[in-house]
Amino acid sequence: MAFLKKHKRESGTYIYIAESIIVDGKKTVRLVDYFKNGNKSLGILGKTITIGRAKRLLAKYITRSKIDATEELTFRSLTLKFISYYKTQVDRTIQRRTYELFIEMVAKFDFLNHHLIADISTSTIEDFKVDLCESDLSNRTVNMILSEIKKVLSYARDHSYLDQLPVFKRLSESSSRLTNRLTRNQLNEILKISTGDIYYYFFFMCFTGLRTFEESNLLCGDIDLDKKLIHIKSNNKLKPSRTIPIHETLIPFLKPYMKEPGDRFSPFNSRHTLYATIKAYGNKIGVKISPRSLRKTYGSLMAENGVPIIVLKELMGHNNVETTAKYYIDIQASSLSPYLDKHPLINKEVSF
Repeated sequence: MAFLKKHKRESGTYIYIAESIIVDGKKTVRLVDYFKNGNKSLGILGKTITIGRAKRLLAKYITRSKIDATEELTFRSLTLKFISYYKTQVDRTIQRRTYELFIEMVAKFDFLNHHLIADISTSTIEDFKVDLCESDLSNRTVNMILSEIKKVLSYARDHSYLDQLPVFKRLSESSSRLTNRLTRNQLNEILKISTGDIYYYFFFMCFTGLRTFEESNLLCGDIDLDKKLIHIKSNNKLKPSRTIPIHETLIPFLKPYMKEPGDRFSPFNSRHTLYATIKAYGNKIGVKISPRSLRKTYGSLMAENGVPIIVLKELMGHNNVETTAKYYIDIQASSLSPYLDKHPLINKEVSF
């Protein structure tokens, strides 16, 4: 059996593995391995363990100490390390297509790239999942991306970059990609029972049709109350930057949230918390909704009021009208009745 010990000398602090052995009938200690300048406790110093376990713990300790001595890793840096390792496993433990699929998915990791590995938790993964759900991806695609993320974080845990693997909750792939919207009456109900920041959020999102991440990234300097414009900035080529007008009715609701130009405009810091709050308010009026539902509500109500789809496409920042029509317009049958008056038979344009 062996044990790990810490020993301080003038030349530095040493973490070492020692083994109890019998030599010439006398009990003695043999040095097995050591690491210089270890500053953190392993939590098992002095406990008797097997030599194999002692060596594994020391190897992990050395890896962790090297990280502490240089810099803390970001998720992006770790992903690059994992790619180098994963490539060596092609045709050994994984197929080439599996590796290629991972490389394709790396482009979807933007939300996590600048997070420090040590700070990634279950809450971070849930925020990332909400971000993916707001990107018009199917539940199946979101689950595939989460699986690839889990590979990277499992690698981090196995190499002592991460103490504990976050919990990954998969989405149901049987559920529809289409999102519920609020009817006019439901929107009125939810505005009546909401107050403070959540009232602002419902009102602002149903009034502007912004994506959840667009509202979250909005800075006070992006809102020009004098010119009545909102400048929506984006680094995503699929969702380009755009500028939308502000109706004067919205301005009194925006003023209390205006701070310095470089400050975030949104009062919500956690998308996971926001998602849960929106869901809870939906439950109060008996409807299942998410932040994305508010964007669909905006599109549907505008379409019901006769806004041309080509105009709605520009306001919502879509690349084509098909996306606007398929995913963001759900016109209620009752709102179609007034348009029957436009029929040529009703207008006597055609005799009968």
